[in-house]
Amino acid sequence: MLARVVIARVGGATLVEIADKLNVDGVPTPAGGARWYPSHLCRLLRTQDAREAIAALVNEQ
Repeated sequence: MLARVVIARVGGATLVEIADKLNVDGVPTPAGGARWYPSHLCRLLRTQDAREAIAALVNEQ
């Protein structure tokens, strides 16, 4: 799920767009919740794992 979020964000999707897509697809939050919010994604993208994934994708381009 982290990869999906990172790829979408690096591809130019907004946090609102990503949250909407995850909700439509029924992807649970890391805490097991049913609804994604842009603030969840903002926190997720600030984790070390996300930063490393973003750096790797940006360096590939």
